[in-house]
Amino acid sequence: WKIDWSSPESLYNWYSRFDLKCEASWRISLIPTCYFIGQALVVWWMPRLSDKFGRKFVVQLSAILCSILYTVMLLTYNQNVLMAVLLLFGMTMPLQFTIGYIYLLELMPE
Repeated sequence: WKIDWSSPESLYNWYSRFDLKCEASWRISLIPTCYFIGQALVVWWMPRLSDKFGRKFVVQLSAILCSILYTVMLLTYNQNVLMAVLLLFGMTMPLQFTIGYIYLLELMPE
């Protein structure tokens, strides 16, 4: 089948961008799963970095990495690159949410 691009209801999304209509279902579901695999890989040991290197440095590094990963995610047309970026993006989430929350609490006056 082909997408009718002349229709106003046609969407250009990841499904068409990465040509997923002929992919196996496990491969399609692996794309968003990479994000959660990345979180699971680092949630136990990554927050320890903030105690070693300082919370401000770790939160800033995470923000820079996420900006780079967002840019790569927007520019890529390769499924494998997308999955690698989502895996790395998932690895930065414990830094942003867990450590970022504690860092913001430390900045609050008493």
